[in-house]
Amino acid sequence: MRSDRLNVIRLDIPPLRERVEDIEPLIAHFSAKHIEDVGEEKNFELAAISLLKSYHWPENVRELENFYLRLGIHTEDSTIRTRDLVEHIEGFRNLRKAADNTSGMFGEDEASTFDEMKDLAEKMILSKSLRKHGSISETARQLKMTKSRLYNRLKGLDLLPTEK
Repeated sequence: MRSDRLNVIRLDIPPLRERVEDIEPLIAHFSAKHIEDVGEEKNFELAAISLLKSYHWPENVRELENFYLRLGIHTEDSTIRTRDLVEHIEGFRNLRKAADNTSGMFGEDEASTFDEMKDLAEKMILSKSLRKHGSISETARQLKMTKSRLYNRLKGLDLLPTEK
């Protein structure tokens, strides 16, 4: 009796969080693939794409596809904004709470630029990480950053404790 082998070629693909450049083309693919399920092609604003790239995607591409379907079905507008994301990804729920306390960050405030919104999102992420990990060294290790890069980002975002 002959036994066929299935494991002939092994493909090691890094997790989605390590290849965030794939998120935008994957979203475009899912938009075309699920147009009948969603009812129309959905476009993402730049700030929403940036926020998607900051999420850690623990279930990788499958989670991204399921997220797209859920978001596409529940979002009436053809453009998906950052405020739509925080309603549908578990990891963004804390960002939603912070957004409610941060004027215009995820709203339709025309005065907010992409860079301002990105800096606010980064401030929230880094602040939470610092509280969770307790030190710059441990936070840098957990975020897979050099300590000096993290220090410079914290300094640039005014997140370093002031010296007395």
